[in-house]
Amino acid sequence: MEMDEKNQPIFNERVKEIIKELSKGRTREELASEFGFKNYKTLDCYMRRKHFTWDKINKNYVPKVQKSKAKEVQYINGKVERIIQLVKENEGDVRECAKKMGFQDHKQLASYMASKGYTWDTEKGCYTRSNLQIEEAVVQSKESIIEKEEEIQLKPNSIEGLDRYLPLLRKLEANYEQLEELLTNKHLSSGQIPTFTIPGVSGTKTVQMINSLNVLIQEFAVQKNISQRRVFEVALIEFFQKYGFKREIDSLLKSY
Repeated sequence: MEMDEKNQPIFNERVKEIIKELSKGRTREELASEFGFKNYKTLDCYMRRKHFTWDKINKNYVPKVQKSKAKEVQYINGKVERIIQLVKENEGDVRECAKKMGFQDHKQLASYMASKGYTWDTEKGCYTRSNLQIEEAVVQSKESIIEKEEEIQLKPNSIEGLDRYLPLLRKLEANYEQLEELLTNKHLSSGQIPTFTIPGVSGTKTVQMINSLNVLIQEFAVQKNISQRRVFEVALIEFFQKYGFKREIDSLLKSY
């Protein structure tokens, strides 16, 4: 079907180059930058002015075509697809199709289609993909899925983004006991001052200290309603536990 003159595609050098590069697998974004367009949408506008439209299937620009009242004519960008389309349009006349597509005869056309995995379907009167090729595609797809699953199983710890947390995790593991004690210490979490039962006989010990620190001890004892002795006992026990005498303090408390 011929197009109106006003809708005839304009094949200037830039249009030819764009279509050529897209057929090589390049993207519209790449070509938009290369040809000085703001983005691929601006490239689309340019191609529309040249009477081309974007073909999503073939990832390329194709000439616009008019719609017939009976049917819509499709532009097929691909030799196999064009052959199938021609065969359907010519009602299975492969000889006429071979002539239009530049083959010597229908036998050469049949050989070409066979090399692409297509065989002649007498019921449909056209070429269709062979069952063997479909089965091979299914097998390859299954093998690909199995390979991916095996790859994931072989690398269970290779989760992207977690590598940076490994030093922290190692540090937490190395200080597991201290961390567990902090998390399970009800006194620390509640803010309550613990009471320790210490075996032995009470005695008197005179300690000199800065006056300002002595005032803080007195204020703290009054505010918490506890004795200064308890302040010192709790402070000393936790000091020993933290700075190297934990085993001795634990043994002392358990011996009661």
